[in-house]
Amino acid sequence: MKSMFRGCVLLAALMAAAPGWANESDEETQAVFAHLLKTHADSVVRVSFVIVSAYGGQEQRQESSVTGVVVDEAGLVLVPKLVVDPSFPGMGRMTADQKLSFKLESRDFRVHFAGQDQPFEAEALTTDADQGIAWLRITSPDAKLLKPIDLKQRAEAKPGMAYYVLERLEERYGNAPIVSWGVLQGAVSVPQQAHVGTGAAGLAFNAEGDVLGYVSMDFDESDASASGRQNPRMLLTSSARLASATQRAKSLLESE
Repeated sequence: MKSMFRGCVLLAALMAAAPGWANESDEETQAVFAHLLKTHADSVVRVSFVIVSAYGGQEQRQESSVTGVVVDEAGLVLVPKLVVDPSFPGMGRMTADQKLSFKLESRDFRVHFAGQDQPFEAEALTTDADQGIAWLRITSPDAKLLKPIDLKQRAEAKPGMAYYVLERLEERYGNAPIVSWGVLQGAVSVPQQAHVGTGAAGLAFNAEGDVLGYVSMDFDESDASASGRQNPRMLLTSSARLASATQRAKSLLESE
């Protein structure tokens, strides 16, 4: 109790002693948020879909939605891998017989653009398991796409940097765009080259609006059980790898 009281007193003293610093920090954060929303919010969309699970002859359907990002004017939308290839904790430990009688898949993809009444139909194109991402393609012929994110406008991620992720809220919140953030804590070379972050998941930008990479959740169950860690690690793969993988995904469209 005494240490808690001393901590509160210290915090109050710091806030009282440096009001100028607090105001300056607030103004800087507001400027970053405003710049990111102005520059990229039009490319951030809401993607809805249905997860269908079947086991023992019974089928269940669950509606869900996530933030997606338009990354090509041809209708390419970047989403988390779990949207296209759903999973759940413990699925990897199922027996062969259980896997044969169990089905889990996503269907009925819809891309919701801000300011447009009707969503556009989409289908799964491909996934990248290492980066934890997937791409949808918009199939509606009359879709009027907003500007895509330019993945060539990118920067190098480094430990200690702050990163920012734009999200599109659900319909009950008016599909409003918001900004979340996190910090890159360090770098790893296994199981892949990546940065370890804490904070939001999704397409990550620096304060200037350049792409740093994609932050995904690492759901390695064997690692979690061995370390006793309950929450997944947040891994950021580089913007260069993201751009290369997106180009490969786009080539699938061009080959049709």
